[in-house]
Amino acid sequence: VVTGAQARAAHGTPVTPEAPKVPTPEAPPPEARPSAPEPAKAIADKTVWDRDALLDRVGNDEELLAQLLELFVEEAHKNLADLREAHEANDRDRLRKVAHALKGSAANMGGEACTSAALTLERAAREAPEAELAEALASLEAATPAFIEALEADAPAEANAAITSGKSHTRSIPRTKFAAGQAT
Repeated sequence: VVTGAQARAAHGTPVTPEAPKVPTPEAPPPEARPSAPEPAKAIADKTVWDRDALLDRVGNDEELLAQLLELFVEEAHKNLADLREAHEANDRDRLRKVAHALKGSAANMGGEACTSAALTLERAAREAPEAELAEALASLEAATPAFIEALEADAPAEANAAITSGKSHTRSIPRTKFAAGQAT
């Protein structure tokens, strides 16, 4: 445990007039310092979408996959709009909650980069400085459309048509026992 006096002494601030100064090592030049990983770079290194994993989770049911994709895209657009509004209103609690919801949706859909970006924003909304929060939001605003583009490129034809036209047929998704909370 380092006391405040020890910390001040370590930084060259004498605790008492007769206390010796402890030399501080010189900081390395900026180019030699390791930089913290940029959220955008870390996110860019993630897989955009793992279609095979999602298809496996839905029992290789292409129709169900198409409906889930439509629902995700519809909700993702709403979530992005909510995030922008919350950021403009400086409502960090709402930012955190919406980022959390988008994180869960993207994770369920196999969107690794989008999930990672949403997690970064969720954490930043708790207590990060404004600049870090804005960067996290920008990363999510880039990762989500990239995920949607990947969905459009790999989606079954019926889902792709609905996604790109903006005409969602998600209202027809049947409520299964699991979705209704009746799974055993």
